[in-house]
Amino acid sequence: MMKKQPDSPHILIADDEHLLLRVMARQFRGNNVHVASNVQIALGILESQPINVILTDYRMPGDDGLVLLEVARRRFPRARRFMMSGLAPRNLEELMRIGIIERYFSKPLDLSIIAEIKQITRPDVNMMPRSAHVSREAHG
Repeated sequence: MMKKQPDSPHILIADDEHLLLRVMARQFRGNNVHVASNVQIALGILESQPINVILTDYRMPGDDGLVLLEVARRRFPRARRFMMSGLAPRNLEELMRIGIIERYFSKPLDLSIIAEIKQITRPDVNMMPRSAHVSREAHG
């Protein structure tokens, strides 16, 4: 994780492309950025940090990013969930309709897409309060 920023959103970025992880973490400087190179690491972070935004690749070794987003939707429904990939899931429209994926971004990501992601993940744009994420067991 990068340097902790109080009152900034916690953003989880999961991707098996290490260069992309570094670039994205730099782009979200000023936030609390958590990176994971696979879904199992991301799930551990999700359980231990008050994640507000999840940005995950679809295809990774082991479980795919859809597993991460499905768990997040069930356990932390107010966390915003975004997928980025060069290959979209076949049922992308259905996954978006039922709310597992809020937005899909096609790779390769260019600067305008990164700027759009930064804009929609700003704390003042439909971001849940940190306190709403603290008690998992009370609501689950």
